[in-house]
Amino acid sequence: MSVMLKAMDWRKGMVTELGSTDRVRNISRRFHSVRPSICLHRARAYTQVYKQTEGQPSVIRRAKALARALEMLPAVILEDELIVGLPACKPRSITVKPELHTPWLRNDIDKLDERDQDPYTVSDTEKREFKEDIAPYWHGKTLYDMWKARCPEDIVRKVANTGFGSVAPMLFSLGYHYNPDYEEIFKTGLNGYRDQARRKMAALDAADPQEVGKDQFYRAVIMVCDAIEGYARKYAARARELAAQESDPLRKQELEGIARICDTVPHGAPHTFHEAVQALWFIECIAYIEGTGPVIPLGRFDQYMYPFYKKDIEEGRLSKEQAQELIECLWLKMNGVLWLQDASTATSSAGYVPFNNVIVGGVDRYGNDATNELSYLCLDAMMETRTVQPNISAMLHPKSPEELRMKVADLVALGLGHPSIYSLRTSTLSCMTLGYSLGEAMNCYIKGCNEPAAVGGMQYGFAAGGWCNLGMATEFAFTRGIKTLKGQKGSGERIGTDTGDPRGFQTFEELKEAVRKQIDHQIRVAHAAGQYVLQASKQDFALPFQSMLTKDCLERGKDVLDGGARIYVGPGIEFVGIADIADSLAAVKKLVFEDKRVSMDELCKALEANFEGYEPLRQLLINHAPKYGNDVDYVDLLAVEMLDYGADLTWSLKTIYGNRNTPVNAPASANVPFGFPVGALPNGRKASEPLADGCSPAPGMDMCGPTAVIKSVTKL
Repeated sequence: MSVMLKAMDWRKGMVTELGSTDRVRNISRRFHSVRPSICLHRARAYTQVYKQTEGQPSVIRRAKALARALEMLPAVILEDELIVGLPACKPRSITVKPELHTPWLRNDIDKLDERDQDPYTVSDTEKREFKEDIAPYWHGKTLYDMWKARCPEDIVRKVANTGFGSVAPMLFSLGYHYNPDYEEIFKTGLNGYRDQARRKMAALDAADPQEVGKDQFYRAVIMVCDAIEGYARKYAARARELAAQESDPLRKQELEGIARICDTVPHGAPHTFHEAVQALWFIECIAYIEGTGPVIPLGRFDQYMYPFYKKDIEEGRLSKEQAQELIECLWLKMNGVLWLQDASTATSSAGYVPFNNVIVGGVDRYGNDATNELSYLCLDAMMETRTVQPNISAMLHPKSPEELRMKVADLVALGLGHPSIYSLRTSTLSCMTLGYSLGEAMNCYIKGCNEPAAVGGMQYGFAAGGWCNLGMATEFAFTRGIKTLKGQKGSGERIGTDTGDPRGFQTFEELKEAVRKQIDHQIRVAHAAGQYVLQASKQDFALPFQSMLTKDCLERGKDVLDGGARIYVGPGIEFVGIADIADSLAAVKKLVFEDKRVSMDELCKALEANFEGYEPLRQLLINHAPKYGNDVDYVDLLAVEMLDYGADLTWSLKTIYGNRNTPVNAPASANVPFGFPVGALPNGRKASEPLADGCSPAPGMDMCGPTAVIKSVTKL
């Protein structure tokens, strides 16, 4: 492994330079020297089309707008590139989606390039165009506006920026948590989908009320396919233009090859490994142009790409080293896919990262180990490039070869956070609960940060739809549902439910029941808010490109947001603050109700004062009650009980698509912003401090080593 490492800090003019070849190192250096920026081409295109298509069906407007965006975006081919295409107008840039971003961006665009977390470069000209030409049109027409107009006022009041049951990920993202079925796509290219849409449209019976409107969906699909072919051929023309100007014969040959590839894919079926990688990348770009992301993963890359790799190797068109170079080029391209969020959400999911996952390993349809040469090349490519994206994951099982396990360990040892390691058995069982058959579930991969899915293109939905702030649920059991922190949205209001004066609780069970009622209320409010987002998305924000690649949408003639997909997941309730709720309950149980070292009145006064003047009591709560993360059933089983309660309730709730809602405990770095609106807690945590991270113990509370932490976590 050849590594040339420099400090990775573009703010100081120092950038990384990594890769297995000079080409990749040069691309890496140039890529990492670019500061993230915004691109208004898509916003401009969608605004123009929407102004011209008032009154037309949503799916037609969306298809026309996507086609205009693909037409307007320039074909950018950078020096040394073998894989071409960008999801925006320049490297490391993000397209603004006015129908989603406008509610917060119209106020934040002037400070977007100066904010602390995930800043974006914005020129004065871009700021002026967005504020004067784009944002005014979208006032009242965004997804947030449509949701707010439909959703009951009391629910809006409780979830909008209060830290209670937020549905922000759904309101400002669209077309995300989606994995195209690349194996299927590669059989025919997008031409196959266009042909199917034409056949289905020709067979429609206009007199059948069940088929009314399906012609609009099929017209939209055909329109999008035509636009994508034009987009690819634009890159072919640009490659030929550059080839004609190129004096280096080797680079001239590469550009001519790129032109031939872009004339073929993604509209046609790829025949070589290079063509398949290029087709995949074009599809990723277009998916991000149509929707915001995040999470449009590559799925089982080492499986659907292996036939192309094997054929090229056997026929002498490709060497192992050339294949790895192409993968490294793709990894760097994936690193240029960004996620545009408001400042608060950027703090929850810091680092511009859209959580695009690629997984290696696993089994084939017969249960045999599926590891192959590409599995190792994917890991080697990450060890060489050391990029943040894509998220590399390994699906392990008892038959996984020792060589793969050791390669995984080598990558882990670099300290990059790659790869995540998953159990095939656990992932398969998870997929079966979502509606997959056993055979389908064995073909599992990781869709988001850590969400199991199976069979690309079959499932639509997302786990990060709403939030349940367990820290706030705990606090509200002591404040009768009233948000007490001053100077914040909802301060002084009853955001939760009135569970009575805690000073009157005679038993620990009464307190626990109060907390459960707060969790119940919070989940139901977040779930209801989420259904109104789904309704608004379904009616006004069709996704024709993602729909045509989603199984059953073409067969049914329905958009993915209109119930066309075979399997729906979520939108999910995400729990944050597991350790906080368990440690708080354990402290009250032991010190108030069992040992009687603290009265409930004294505890309530200390919490109201944010422990000012009550430091000895705070230390007692911290140091003399069991803490989650030390393999102590006394507190760990309280975490289990509360998480089970919330999960069971979430799973019992149905969405507008008829699927069960999904409980999740993977809140990334959301423990920081979701801790900010929460007052003092009985575990000794002060107001506005971060909650515990994910399912981890509270900071500094794990005193018995990592195996004790693992044993506590696995009880969940």
